[in-house]
Amino acid sequence: LLIRRPSTGRVEIFHAQASKTSGPSLEKLPAPETLVSEMITGRLNVDSRDDLVMLGSDGRVEVAASKNRAALVVTTTDDTDDGTCNASHCSLREAINHANGLTSGSTITMHTDLGLGAMIEPLGELPTLTQTSATVIDGTVRSGFLTGRFIIQGPGGSSRSGMRITGGNATITRLSIRGFTYFWDLSSGLLLETGGNNTVEGCWFGVGDTGGDSVGNYSGLRILNSNNNWIGGTAAGAGNVISGNDSNGVYIVGTSGNNSILGNLIGTNVSGDVAVPNDVCGIVSNQAEGGGTIGSPVSGGGNVISGNDGWGVWLKGSNIPYPGSWLIQGNTIGLDADCEDAIPNGESGIWLVDEKNCTIGGTNAALSNVISGNVEAGILLSSASTFAQILGNFIGTNGSGLIGIGNQYGIQDSSPEELTIGGAVAGAGNLISGNDQGIDLNGSGSSIEILGNRIGLASDGAPLGHYKYGIYLAGLQNVTIGSAAAPNVIAFNGGSFDFPDWGGIVVDTGSSGVQIGPNSIFDNGGFGIALGNDGVTVNDAYDADTGPNGLQNYPVINSVDAGSGTVDFQLVSAASTAFTILFFESPSCDSSGYGEGKTYLGSKSVTTNSSGIAIDQVVFAGLTPGAAITATATDPDGNTSEFSQCFTVPYGADDIFSDGFESGNFNQWSNVVGS
Repeated sequence: LLIRRPSTGRVEIFHAQASKTSGPSLEKLPAPETLVSEMITGRLNVDSRDDLVMLGSDGRVEVAASKNRAALVVTTTDDTDDGTCNASHCSLREAINHANGLTSGSTITMHTDLGLGAMIEPLGELPTLTQTSATVIDGTVRSGFLTGRFIIQGPGGSSRSGMRITGGNATITRLSIRGFTYFWDLSSGLLLETGGNNTVEGCWFGVGDTGGDSVGNYSGLRILNSNNNWIGGTAAGAGNVISGNDSNGVYIVGTSGNNSILGNLIGTNVSGDVAVPNDVCGIVSNQAEGGGTIGSPVSGGGNVISGNDGWGVWLKGSNIPYPGSWLIQGNTIGLDADCEDAIPNGESGIWLVDEKNCTIGGTNAALSNVISGNVEAGILLSSASTFAQILGNFIGTNGSGLIGIGNQYGIQDSSPEELTIGGAVAGAGNLISGNDQGIDLNGSGSSIEILGNRIGLASDGAPLGHYKYGIYLAGLQNVTIGSAAAPNVIAFNGGSFDFPDWGGIVVDTGSSGVQIGPNSIFDNGGFGIALGNDGVTVNDAYDADTGPNGLQNYPVINSVDAGSGTVDFQLVSAASTAFTILFFESPSCDSSGYGEGKTYLGSKSVTTNSSGIAIDQVVFAGLTPGAAITATATDPDGNTSEFSQCFTVPYGADDIFSDGFESGNFNQWSNVVGS
């Protein structure tokens, strides 16, 4: 059987092996190193199974030859080893030792007579599985029962781990490994070391008999210098429960790379509806060099990473220029398995530290993460995490995007570089709503794009704003917020008691080159765009003042003719300089008299004269009588102003008497004294 995993592109090869105790099993063989272009089957050895000859796309020929497999059945829960694994007596210790001595792979199963709750308490460290041929350890005692897993109970004397695998190519399924804490940070339920291509499915790490209480290991599962491992899967029952451990659920370190973590419950009970916290993090990659995959767009491949006392996912980079990338896709982080109720992680949902080339989410719904309810940020980036892409996620809402289940921050980055939030491709925009604060980017950083997102709205467009602001920037350079191809919708944010002026976008101290494009910005509690936190930044002569975005002057709209659609305006700013003026229409003006901009009308390029003055006009068809027209100005360095004062589109005579009587806006009438 040849399988290509669509989520990673990996090719895996299996041979079927019959088992008297647990039905057919699959033996995983070493995968080809290149893409397979041609394949033939035949019998190249003396056993009865076909072998594979594969021609790679690079011309390389590889052979996957079958081998006879030994079937070993554990019949006792004692921990002795008399040197023989046979029908009368075979402990797990004996079975592993026997498997290590074989020249080919084997299958270790549990005899059904062991009964529900069968448990071994090792007297010392179990043998390391060093066999490099495919070995299967199936802990099923009774299928269909929660308590039908074989239990390996720590602390196991001076055992470092419940089980250790160094040979690779092993499949571990339906074991419950718990209580291994003897060596503190070196202890784990399962240690995958050196040899890779292991699969761990349907196991419990750190929980009790019913999957709802904590019997923790130090770490649930540790991957050390080991590549291409699959933790969980997309099939029913393939996911592991990795909860209740004293430190981390999954801990990845060293030269480990291309590991996939799919379909697991990490930090919750077996139903995914109650927290059983790992005391620090759900998943940690600590300077592991090769990247990997957390979650999958395939149905059943997303993890629930919730209820952990620290961070849901913590990825710490290795300080090398271009490490392997991480994909975080299709997960639920901070909510229950139904994406309806909060099971918060005690810190942030995802924390990237000095990581590079990470993608969180994607451009279709199956790739989207729901990251909500966490105590700190939904997504936190720090220490120059570069080239991160945050695409298509729901951040601060339930799974439907209709109800707010906020994080403190939707996205927070203390030193953003080459950061992309959303994009112009269909589906790339995030829904960032219902948090205390939306996007908070501060510190030194540059080259940031915030495109095509919905910030402060529910998925149906209803109000679901942030308490303080939609977007806050401080100390940043070269930032793009919205474009003609990918405008953001930023609404219903801010106006809080302590920061009444902050609403849609705040450009604060030290920021320059923040270019705010043709977004839809409306109904925010504070200003649509605020340069600093001091109310309206009133225009100054020759625009000589300094501050966020150079405190760029806004345009002044002098008149609007509803009939022709002509807008007359002027700008006073730096002399002999080209500016781009963007124009917007809103149903009404902000109470400050300065605008927001719900509907983008178009733009006009102007150049100031030697006195710093540009006077011009632009024509827009179909202006709405009674609507408010506003504008912004952007200089050649990308510094965008606040919104201008509003100018209300006047009603013409045809509008006032549209029904032959007194229809229209009565505010357009002048007071008449006398007769």
